[in-house]
Amino acid sequence: MNQKYIFVTVLLAVSVLLSGCVPAATRPNTPTSTPAAQNIVDLFEQGKVTFKITSGAINELGLNVQNTTAQPLQIDIPAGTFFVNADTKSQNMVIRHPASASVQANGQADIQLEAACANLHLTEPIQGNTFTIQRTPKSPELTMVIDKLNSVKVDYPIEQAAIWIVTDDASFDELGMLVEGSRFGTSIINENDAVRALMLLDEAGLPIRSYAIWGARKQFIGKVSEPDLTAWLGNQVATQVVEDATQTIEEATVDVQVATQMVQVSTQVAQEETQTAQANPTPTSSGIIQYATTATASSQYSYSQYSAMQAVGAPNTPKCGDQTTAWASLSSTGKDWLLLTYDQAVIPTKIVIFETFKPGAISQVEVLDQNGNSTTVYRATPTIVKQCPYTLEIDVEGVSVPVRSVRVTIDQSSHAGWNEIDAVQLIGVTQ
Repeated sequence: MNQKYIFVTVLLAVSVLLSGCVPAATRPNTPTSTPAAQNIVDLFEQGKVTFKITSGAINELGLNVQNTTAQPLQIDIPAGTFFVNADTKSQNMVIRHPASASVQANGQADIQLEAACANLHLTEPIQGNTFTIQRTPKSPELTMVIDKLNSVKVDYPIEQAAIWIVTDDASFDELGMLVEGSRFGTSIINENDAVRALMLLDEAGLPIRSYAIWGARKQFIGKVSEPDLTAWLGNQVATQVVEDATQTIEEATVDVQVATQMVQVSTQVAQEETQTAQANPTPTSSGIIQYATTATASSQYSYSQYSAMQAVGAPNTPKCGDQTTAWASLSSTGKDWLLLTYDQAVIPTKIVIFETFKPGAISQVEVLDQNGNSTTVYRATPTIVKQCPYTLEIDVEGVSVPVRSVRVTIDQSSHAGWNEIDAVQLIGVTQ
């Protein structure tokens, strides 16, 4: 793809993801006996190939693949192949369209890939960044988008808009930061592109009305010029109006019911509070069991699913597996921390951590007092635990001041995957 695009943030213009570009894919001569095609991820995991990123732009990626075997290889790079930046503050890349290459024994090939940025708000990669490779993105929604885009033929701006809507919940104004020429150039993604992206997401089965860009639907009316988009948008907006009116009627009916029950509910709550107070006449010496009410992390796989806030509250991921209702860091190969805060400060006696995928990467647990001073209460060498889900119980001793926060550090540098945390329980007593 000859045309280059740049991505402009509020204060910083990004002209390319990596410095330089490479020419079109250089392919060696076809061997006499063509081998069966194999996925680059399989070949990489088997140690048959190595790769490095040689160049790129916001819409393409240069890849150098080295065949480490004594046999020729036919390499497939399917759409959706995901390149994860080891620097969790920098962008990842997803392949938009499939590519392939034949590589002679102990030879190499340069492959030019049509790619897209998968992280709108992260910084661009820099020279020297290293990447790992995944068969598909961790987000099932992004996989659905890539599958849909490969069933139709649309221009790059539409593809990038669809991807950013899903990965970053991008508004139309944020999509407009992708410009051509310079940071003062014309926006690449216009109203037609944005609505086309929304229509494709709708056809892929994704809930378009849950995304921030749906709030700009009235802004698109009159500015969309393509007939099929005009008809689709008009139908969607009309349906939304009907649904809003229906919801207003339903809410009014519910309000009447709620008003009728309000006195009864208030009375019942007061009675329950009285009974609780009578059952615990000395709360300062009682054990208090609580779950976090807020959470932040050094990184998170997305702003909703797999986010730090998924670790708030009681456990809600009953089965072992890669579940969106638990916290997962952005990268599966580094060190990250999860900080949880609780409503009531207590002198801690026990911490219970609910791990729901590939448990055992927890290397350190700290408690923080209300001044932010930390005390380490657990330290261990990360070891994969076969039991899953797994509950790590830590008896806390030697902490005599009230704490309201717990920080859990995970080390996944040699853990072979994401260690996901569903909830963290803090048990303690008041002074």
